[in-house]
Amino acid sequence: MAKLCLLPILLFSVVNLAAQTIRDNKRLLYLFGSQQQAINQQLHFLSLDAAGCEERDIKIIIADTVKTPDTLYKRYQAKTDQFMVVLVGKDGGEKFRSREPVKSAQLFAVIDQMPMRKQEIKLKPNQ
Repeated sequence: MAKLCLLPILLFSVVNLAAQTIRDNKRLLYLFGSQQQAINQQLHFLSLDAAGCEERDIKIIIADTVKTPDTLYKRYQAKTDQFMVVLVGKDGGEKFRSREPVKSAQLFAVIDQMPMRKQEIKLKPNQ
């Protein structure tokens, strides 16, 4: 039941703005391609740990919903007929990509090895 309550939070963070307007100190997770089933599976994987996504400052962007999708497709060498997920760090650099939907644990493992994330963990007050 708790997972279902977190789903709206995760889906609320799916953004349909141009990439330039959203680099507000978030880790961007771009979902590319017209394969809706793969996109839905990726969103489902992330919804299973929406709190982990929020803690890691992940903003999900479905590339086809932004104002200039062609620019994103070019920048990340993505194809419209193939699913691809690309993780971009807070520094703007590409950190991970996959042509298959990725479980949140795998994605979190990549993020948790990033220097900025390690610093965030270190500075986080004990709860």
